[in-house]
Amino acid sequence: MATVFGVSPTSVHDRDFSRYRSTVIMGVVLFALSAVVMALFSRSGAPSIAGEPGYLFSIPDEVHGSEDRVSLDGPLAVAAYGDVIAVADSGRGTIKLFAWSGKFISETVVPASGKGSPRRSYPTGVAFDDAGNLFVVDVTSDRIHVFDSKMTQRYTFPERRQEVRLMQPVAIAIAGDEVYVTDVGDSSVKVFALDGSFIRQFAKSDERSVALAFPNGIGVSLDGTVYVADSNNRKVFAFDLTGRELFAFKHRFSLPRGIAVDAVDHGTERAGVDEQ
Repeated sequence: MATVFGVSPTSVHDRDFSRYRSTVIMGVVLFALSAVVMALFSRSGAPSIAGEPGYLFSIPDEVHGSEDRVSLDGPLAVAAYGDVIAVADSGRGTIKLFAWSGKFISETVVPASGKGSPRRSYPTGVAFDDAGNLFVVDVTSDRIHVFDSKMTQRYTFPERRQEVRLMQPVAIAIAGDEVYVTDVGDSSVKVFALDGSFIRQFAKSDERSVALAFPNGIGVSLDGTVYVADSNNRKVFAFDLTGRELFAFKHRFSLPRGIAVDAVDHGTERAGVDEQ
């Protein structure tokens, strides 16, 4: 009589089911871990704007703020590129560069180019292009001064012989290869190429339901929307890149002045008194 040694059908089924259940559990665990990792990476990729803003530091800092070469006298505009912050020190007619830590780097005088006796320049707006060149608005000479990354002046515009002139420029924003300047002299926004050649003008009163009145701050978002803080109209208007009016903010402002759009299209606005 022969005897056969083996495993019963029931025990084989139980072992296969146990192996299947372990595989399923392992798959669920791996999926959960991957989901957590993806969530952490996606969260770290974008800045959080939750909660109230917290104080970091002052420019200039409290230690060096009293030094003449570092102190600011009527700063009106600020722009950042890489690890450098440029501040328009309007009271002194200069541009001061600081590091992100607030440490002073250097100071450059904006040349005065007024008629007659030399006048001190009065920079009111600054903006960097994609190559790191700094564009400075000077309301004294009604021109834009362009400096390279070493703060050596390259050129100014518009040229005196150009048909289109800046009457009283205030603020500036750069989007790609176009330079947008608010001109309170004729309540318009003028657009130039990076080399200073005139391209177009928009926000004329005959093209809009409400004429601009003292257009001040200007910013351009990633989608090409141009935001203009119109002080005397107490509004912030939005245009497309061609100058077509899109809408006006419903929020009531008292005296909107500066406006900026960050890298993730969050806008900020600075007003004299903000009516809620």
